[in-house]
Amino acid sequence: MAGDSSQHLLMVRDQTDTSCLAQTTFVTPLCVVSQPCALSLNATQTAGCNADNEVEVTLELASSFAGSGFYVSVDGNTYNATPWPYDADGLTTVPILLSGNGSVRTIVVTDADSVMCTATDTVLVSSCGPPCLVEQVEVHTGSSRHYVEVKDFEFVPAQLEVIAGDTVTFYWTGAIEHTTTSDATSGPDSWDSGLLGQGATYDVVIHEAGDHPYYCIPHGGPGGIGMAGVIHALPPCTDSLMANVHLSFEVTSGSSQGFNVFLDGQQIAGPLSYTQPQGRNDLIVQVPGDGDSHALTVQDLETSFCAATTFFTAPDCSGPCQILDLQAHVGADIVHVVEVQDFEFVPAVLSVRTGETIRFEWTGAIPHSTTSDATTGPDAWNSGILPQGSTYELVLSQPGTHPYYCIPHGGPGGIGMAGVIEAQPACDSGLVTVQLTFGVTDGSPAGYRIYLDGVLLPGGPFAYDDPMGTNTAFVQIPGDGQLHFLTVQDVETAFCAATVQVQAPDCGAPCAISGLSVALSQNTTHIVEVKDFEFVPKNLDIALGDTVRFVWTGAIEHTTTSDATSGPDVWDSGLLGTGATYELVLTTPGNHPYYCIPHGGPGGIGMAGTISVTDPCADGMVAGTLTFATQATGSSYLLWVDGQADAGNPHPYTGNGQESLPLSLPADGQTHQIVVQDASESACADTLWLTTPACYFSCSLSANVASVSACDSLDQVTLTFELAATHGGSGLWLTVDGQQAGPWPYDSTGHALVEWTLEGDGLAHTFVFADADSAGCSDTLVWQAPDCTPPCSMQLHAVQAGGCNAALEVPFEVEAVATNTTATQWRLFADGSEVAGSPFDIGSGPQPVWLPGDGQSHVLVAQAVGDDPCTDTLWVATPQCSEPCQLFDFGHELNVPTVHVVKVLDFTFEPKVLTVTTGDVVRWVWEGVVPHTTTSDAVSGPDVWNSGLLGQGSVYEVTITEAGAHPYYCIPHGAPGGIGMAGTIIAEAPCDDGLLTLSVSFRNENTGQAGFIIEAGGIALPGTPFSYDSTGFNTVTFAWPGNG
Repeated sequence: MAGDSSQHLLMVRDQTDTSCLAQTTFVTPLCVVSQPCALSLNATQTAGCNADNEVEVTLELASSFAGSGFYVSVDGNTYNATPWPYDADGLTTVPILLSGNGSVRTIVVTDADSVMCTATDTVLVSSCGPPCLVEQVEVHTGSSRHYVEVKDFEFVPAQLEVIAGDTVTFYWTGAIEHTTTSDATSGPDSWDSGLLGQGATYDVVIHEAGDHPYYCIPHGGPGGIGMAGVIHALPPCTDSLMANVHLSFEVTSGSSQGFNVFLDGQQIAGPLSYTQPQGRNDLIVQVPGDGDSHALTVQDLETSFCAATTFFTAPDCSGPCQILDLQAHVGADIVHVVEVQDFEFVPAVLSVRTGETIRFEWTGAIPHSTTSDATTGPDAWNSGILPQGSTYELVLSQPGTHPYYCIPHGGPGGIGMAGVIEAQPACDSGLVTVQLTFGVTDGSPAGYRIYLDGVLLPGGPFAYDDPMGTNTAFVQIPGDGQLHFLTVQDVETAFCAATVQVQAPDCGAPCAISGLSVALSQNTTHIVEVKDFEFVPKNLDIALGDTVRFVWTGAIEHTTTSDATSGPDVWDSGLLGTGATYELVLTTPGNHPYYCIPHGGPGGIGMAGTISVTDPCADGMVAGTLTFATQATGSSYLLWVDGQADAGNPHPYTGNGQESLPLSLPADGQTHQIVVQDASESACADTLWLTTPACYFSCSLSANVASVSACDSLDQVTLTFELAATHGGSGLWLTVDGQQAGPWPYDSTGHALVEWTLEGDGLAHTFVFADADSAGCSDTLVWQAPDCTPPCSMQLHAVQAGGCNAALEVPFEVEAVATNTTATQWRLFADGSEVAGSPFDIGSGPQPVWLPGDGQSHVLVAQAVGDDPCTDTLWVATPQCSEPCQLFDFGHELNVPTVHVVKVLDFTFEPKVLTVTTGDVVRWVWEGVVPHTTTSDAVSGPDVWNSGLLGQGSVYEVTITEAGAHPYYCIPHGAPGGIGMAGTIIAEAPCDDGLLTLSVSFRNENTGQAGFIIEAGGIALPGTPFSYDSTGFNTVTFAWPGNG
């Protein structure tokens, strides 16, 4: 306001309702300004249109008595967020970029310290390209799809913002295989695509709000290491009942200043930068979650007429219902669970349709089997006896009743532990069954409806199994072979819905199997990344003839260099940097280790790796993949090769019309017949005749040292070699340092163990192993023998030989025992000085030495004369001769309780019978995998206990108070009276054996090294003398007659 000492009127008025106002009058003080700020502005276009359809406008600003800087606004919008400084001479020139929209632009300069100090000018800018246009504004209140590009070694974008319930589609464009794998390893938002290549896609539905980091397994790691990204998921509704919604629009010639977003005329976001000033823009904005209709406007910041509006209905956040993770299952994807409890199947009677999966899950503690009454045919099965935690799956192909039982605890015909599966046809009157599974939050009490292709299905509304959890529903849809959409919608909250698509089987088409073919294994190319200080993968398995391509992706130069320095598979790339590649084809089976010369070494040291090469013709078989197309088939098919049934029959169909199966065929150069037949309809089959290649095998031999013994009394070591031969002959020969021995035979698997005794001379020896029948089939090892010559050994002993003398010295007898030395004398040093009389003859016995009685530790060193490395060092502590020896705080304790441990193993206690003294503690420790109890036979009295069922790692203690026998048992696996899993504790009174437990304790100061003697009744205890405890507090516990 003007500081002019005049009266002024101040009014506050609502923008929409102009009658809603308040006002007041007041007189401003008189402000005396000695030097007022003054600005003048001249704006001129100084350059034409650039590539972004912008023009340069130069601002010439004259200033006097101005502040620290100035702001620029264009058409009412701030151009610079922080003030620009004035030039010192008062003439400031600043270039700015404006959209070339062909209009008159109003530019205002405002002093940063005096908002009343302004200057204004206008400029007509050129028209560059098409005018700014915002169109196709859409607000999406439901789930949306986002895309992440999987390029080589990066995700684009690496940071993505979504709303919980949205789908993120990863699509692979790079040449190298990658995964998208969540940091989370469990829960609804954990995922792992597996390694996928160029052209692949993978969908992830984000269920929960929060950050969801992920990475590529070969090229990154959890926590944002390497190739990684983060999906930031916002909640559909906030705690303040605001809704997050998706906004998208198309823009042409969007300005560099960006745009604003308005809701019902009020700005709710901006200024925001365009992600695409020439194209589609996507973002998330917050609107009131009131369920009402609203108008949303997007307006360009520089071109006010460049705007567009859309109308939408906001979500109702007062009832945040959500349908989550809706999935549709058909055929074998429908899973029915039967619990194998102890002595019963739950449910005992199950109704399914042919082609659906039945999964048996073992939950009881006792092993059982599930075995069909039928012993032959496509629907006969036997799981074998399985323990708790096991699962077993089967798919029935024939309609009808399929009884089954547990072999140990039941029998055919419904005897004992038995059950029945009723199988209906997969198609019923042209309809097929679909299983829907989904999660829900805040599902309404009225339930939900199901729609098929937008049409309400009868039978609804359906009650939720769990309005805050997982739900399952079964519906029938036409079996027409078409793609259908199923929608689940809450009855009370319309936006609480989700849709899934499902491919229906064709119930009307005849069964057909066609296009039967086998693709035999072919050589391929494997990629090894040369990263900084590691090869990825470090260990690679390939087939003979495959290509290995090393690709340098790290910033530091490395090599790939074989450990082998001779032979057909030797390589060295030399030092290469980022972007380089190096290829090799290995020609011999076996392990081929390699390393980087600057950063590793042979034998797996540092930066190293291994390539394992296998012969595709191993065992006379060649691998391939069987593929064929299906139409209107049953639930499974049968495979025959040369008239022999495949061991895996029957094989379940995947249900997608295209089947594939790994296959192994004889590599004999002969023609083989392959037949695939539907298990339900024998006439539905296809046959293929295939000629396989012939594999001609060559011998290969590899040797390694399996074990080495220690040096024996003859200074020798024994080596055990492990030999592995592929297509070897009758045996092998061994040549050691030019001397041949053998032959040794191979076992039935082509392996052999060879023992060889060698002098422990510390030298290198050459071992050559050669096949007895194939020239050139050999392997060579060079091994360094240890030096078995024993080193000199010197052992120094010192014993205090008396008390302090008048000179406050203490006598010691010191003796050195030396072995494996040629020396005849030894020197003795005390605290670094050679003692009187040294050197002494080795074997001359103890030598007297006087040490200061200062209560300190002294170092004694013995050294063999002429054999300097042969030494020994001993520290001895002398008493303080100026202070007397003291024993004090003497005390004793009778009958100290003892803790006894009983192991609770599976179905037994160990020890089964335990003798204790009353007052002792019995501690049971659970080590078995099956839960058990320890329960006393007694049901009343002071020595009654029951641990309850406890599992592995548990501990339970009882103090026995009364003498006598205390039997006990495990409730599930035993009974009172020693039946089954049971045990007994025999408690004796303290004097039953005539002995008591006596514990003696005392403290010591300034005592000697020889220890102390305990006498009881004038008799020295066994074990006397005892050593003093280093803490100065001593305790000795022993048995003593309880004779009063």
